[in-house]
Amino acid sequence: MSSGFEALRQTWAMEGDAQGPPAKSNVQKFYDGLSRRLGQSRLGDAAIFFNFGYVSLGEGDEARVNVADDQLNPVSIRLVYELVGAMDLRGRHVLDVGCGRGGTAALLADQFGADVRGVDLAPEAIAFCQRRHRQPNIRFEVGDAESLAVESSSFDVVTNIESSHVYPNPQNFFAEVRRVLKPGAIFLYTDVLPVPYWAEVRTTFGTLGLVPFNDRDITPNVLGSCDAVAAKRAKAFGGRNVQIDNFLAVPGSDVYEKMRSGMWEYRIVRARSG
Repeated sequence: MSSGFEALRQTWAMEGDAQGPPAKSNVQKFYDGLSRRLGQSRLGDAAIFFNFGYVSLGEGDEARVNVADDQLNPVSIRLVYELVGAMDLRGRHVLDVGCGRGGTAALLADQFGADVRGVDLAPEAIAFCQRRHRQPNIRFEVGDAESLAVESSSFDVVTNIESSHVYPNPQNFFAEVRRVLKPGAIFLYTDVLPVPYWAEVRTTFGTLGLVPFNDRDITPNVLGSCDAVAAKRAKAFGGRNVQIDNFLAVPGSDVYEKMRSGMWEYRIVRARSG
């Protein structure tokens, strides 16, 4: 499983051991740096999403909530809605792992009526979330996706959006997801990974007792979003560079081209805890 994540580490140009995946301290520094750069930009508090986004291509959509064209971050919001699909989250206890600047957690609390706990490795992102999102049914804390400070069998739903590709030991994360989910509870997972790695993810799920009931390739929808907004988003970070272009999948970047070529796939996977 490490080979796919090593390719991702090299593409995002994160620092770390040349023989292995990025150290957690480097992942934390990278995302804290992103929060600082956004905090200094004119977008400020409006920049609450990091995901690539999703655009409809006319078929296969699963979102049950419409996104207004004039809404801020419409493509990122649409990705969250596609992940949720027809799931009823009202009153459900949801753990959003890798919550970033809190956009997903806020949507789940506001639009779906969930009781949400957001966890992220980056302290600056969590500090931003605690200032920015003050709904009574949401809270945020610093935490490690591979060692969650959460009681076993305590959540109805775990969400993870475009985050696991930088985890040094993703098997540990998936094991933690299985541990914290109640029996029969749901894992809502979406990310971009090298194609061979997706087979390893499915094998790991089977070993842990996570049973997929939906597995959908949304790469074309994500590429469409990148075509529409990625270059514009890059300007919010105070200037273009290779790392930012890859992080945002700007057309022409290595990440974008690997998705376009079919080497990497962006998928939505929903699984039930057995």
